[in-house]
Amino acid sequence: MKDYLSKAEDFQRYLEKASEGVCKKYDITITGLHILGFLGKYPDRNTAKDICSFRFIKNSIASMTIDKLVTKGYIVRECDAKDRRVQRLKLTKMAEPVIADSCEMHRQFQELIFEDFSEEEIELFLSMLDRICESVRRRVERDNEQREEKGV
Repeated sequence: MKDYLSKAEDFQRYLEKASEGVCKKYDITITGLHILGFLGKYPDRNTAKDICSFRFIKNSIASMTIDKLVTKGYIVRECDAKDRRVQRLKLTKMAEPVIADSCEMHRQFQELIFEDFSEEEIELFLSMLDRICESVRRRVERDNEQREEKGV
């Protein structure tokens, strides 16, 4: 089996390079763009913990980036109605053009990387990739639960 992890890193670097224009336009980092995109795509998963868990962002980096996004006016923090210790992150109107530009950039990126594939091949690939990602996510969650049980 080929070294797909290094290929995935190349893919990630290529996507980050494609994202630079949006980041520069709105004066945000790649991580900031990921956070805004995540909140736009999953509005119910709106805590820093959710973001760190699903996007694999370190807590300290997420915290600093969220602070910057709040300062720039892209998101606001709201206390949870049931538990005031929990802060919910909400996108502001100011984030809408950032997310729109990011979506357009992703659409163009997908067109570019899939230009040599048929629709059927793309659907099959994405279906298999979803299954792989779900399998990995389940394993990571199981490992995290086992660590928590052991108190690690």
